[in-house]
Amino acid sequence: ARAHPVIATAAAYWAGLNTGSMPRRSHFEFMDIYQTAPHLLMSERIAPQTFAFIYCGTHVADNLPLDLTGKTFDPANVEVSGIPWFNYKSEALDGPCIRYGCDQLDWPNLDFDIILSAVFPLSDDDGVPRFPLACLVFLNSAGTLS
Repeated sequence: ARAHPVIATAAAYWAGLNTGSMPRRSHFEFMDIYQTAPHLLMSERIAPQTFAFIYCGTHVADNLPLDLTGKTFDPANVEVSGIPWFNYKSEALDGPCIRYGCDQLDWPNLDFDIILSAVFPLSDDDGVPRFPLACLVFLNSAGTLS
């Protein structure tokens, strides 16, 4: 996942925001990486393992079972996937570290069957890790992106 150009672009941008500490959400600008924005998913941790989604890029919304913008999820919700999203997001914030993944899609998708992911931690203005920024790339078995 880390070598894919879309994820590498997001990682380089995130690293450029890092000035020796975790980048702040207030420093992140979608327009700074507008070509990558369709692949981004941003949420806010509002409680342990509970996330409110505040942005879902078009490529992500088109390939997930639903657009997550404005929705809140916790482990008690019915999950549409066995991919451990709550763990990826929590580990990125609790570490804090970048969390990379490569998983088989376990929901119907006519175009893609693999998802590459990276989750980048962002803090609030008090430095509290709170915003997991995910970059998601959907591929087919041949490694082709739409």
